[in-house]
Amino acid sequence: SYAMSGLLNDNNEQQNSIYEYNGTGGNDGDQADYASLGSNSYAKVNVNQGNIQQDPDEGPVVVPKAIMDPSISDNLLQATPSKPQNYAVWTPRGASLYLQDKFQAGSIKGSIFTLIICIVGAGALSLPWAFRVSGLLLGTILLLLASGFTFLSLHFLVYAGLYIQERPSYRNLALKAGGKYLAGYTSINLMCNLFGTTVSYFVALGGILDLVYSVVFNTKNSIYRELVFGVALVVVFPLSLMRSMNALRYGSLIGITCSGYLCLVVIIDYFRLCDDNSVFEGDDIERHTCFWKSNFSLSWDELVHFTPNGFLSSFPIFVFAYSCQPNVLPIYVELQRRSVRRMHKVIRRSLYFAAILYVFVGMFGYLTFMDGTCGNVLQNDFKKHPEVIVSAVTICISCMFTLPMCVFAFRENLTVFTINKIQVSWIPHTLITFGMIAVCSTIAATVSQLNVVLGFLGSTTNPSVAYFLPNLFFIKLVPKEKAPKRWWLAVISMVVLLGLSAASFIFQIWALFDDSLNPATSCSQAQNIEG
Repeated sequence: SYAMSGLLNDNNEQQNSIYEYNGTGGNDGDQADYASLGSNSYAKVNVNQGNIQQDPDEGPVVVPKAIMDPSISDNLLQATPSKPQNYAVWTPRGASLYLQDKFQAGSIKGSIFTLIICIVGAGALSLPWAFRVSGLLLGTILLLLASGFTFLSLHFLVYAGLYIQERPSYRNLALKAGGKYLAGYTSINLMCNLFGTTVSYFVALGGILDLVYSVVFNTKNSIYRELVFGVALVVVFPLSLMRSMNALRYGSLIGITCSGYLCLVVIIDYFRLCDDNSVFEGDDIERHTCFWKSNFSLSWDELVHFTPNGFLSSFPIFVFAYSCQPNVLPIYVELQRRSVRRMHKVIRRSLYFAAILYVFVGMFGYLTFMDGTCGNVLQNDFKKHPEVIVSAVTICISCMFTLPMCVFAFRENLTVFTINKIQVSWIPHTLITFGMIAVCSTIAATVSQLNVVLGFLGSTTNPSVAYFLPNLFFIKLVPKEKAPKRWWLAVISMVVLLGLSAASFIFQIWALFDDSLNPATSCSQAQNIEG
């Protein structure tokens, strides 16, 4: 779910933005985390008791010094540009002007669009499998529950940002809440999470391309490993060497378009295949899952399939699907007329969209293939329908644009953590890039099941980055008497999610040595290839 391109702006001085924000011009990384990729000319905003005004409806609201002192300029707080007066929407230039007007950086709609891009990602491919091991009803409940936990963590993160003087970021919040040791822990978690996300994109990319190869050339011969290493060397490595990711910022548009198209394809093919029993795990299995027909029926076990191994395997995937926390603070900083209420509007509408899309993909994907649902839904037998092949190719293109951004963010965090610099010379720059891509692609070539990778991410680094740290920042920085109910809610939700994540991680380690515990479906023959 990490669409790093959503954090990149049009400003060509992106690499110098953090230096400008520091006000020192030096090449230090004190203000950097991997969510700072989109920071452009941030003016430092002091937040103290004199700059926080209490509103009974909104809670504390930042009143930047740029508003209090006219001599201070902050380009993030400038008024919204006026709408172009004369343009025809149906013309190419008119359409471009219209989109710029409606989705400009810092506007409510633009911020919602950016956050949706950050949320929706490769995690959607494993949701039908998560529904299979949970059941249709329980899977929907768990997916919506994960959405609720995500909203709480985003609220805690934004609210805690009001209580520091520096630009809100994971690193600055960690320094304020726990000093350099917590900041170090935060940086390591961010790097591990980026590393795991890179592996998951390589696994998704290789699996889908291998599927396309087998279907198009009608062969059972797998070239999964060759595809992973080939894409890593020929495509991802050259793109990752770029000093700036501005050239790839439009990959975010491709990413959200591909996700929407995937949802549409899964829904359409459900109506085409729901009565085709040959798509199920065995040819002798008969199911009736077309909900509009009189013979439609689902057993209680297919609605609520609660088993310890199924729950501990699926819940991390639901949690991972909403990963976007490190991307929220830059969106909040750029928000015009910043306030908690306006940011809540952005968060709520983005989560509504993501939850609806995820429910559709999970439900219709599961109802189409039932017990035969693969860990990556595109690996199921869609009867070689051309729209599915197109969807697979577009998802691969989206992954190719996202991978360099993950590598870029990892490299920046590593250099900040080790030598406190954002940029290094070309030799270490190249060696770090090559080393990370080589290790990630090697792991991906060994582990080909996407749901396994997402399950490990959803039970290790992702809960720490997405739920533990935001809640901890809120608990440490916000006085308990300011928000007593939310303070206790932060403690309880943090303990619950950490407990579930720890249990899931232990289970998945155990399942590596006992295949009987693994509820995953073998999809090696899912396509029914005759060649």
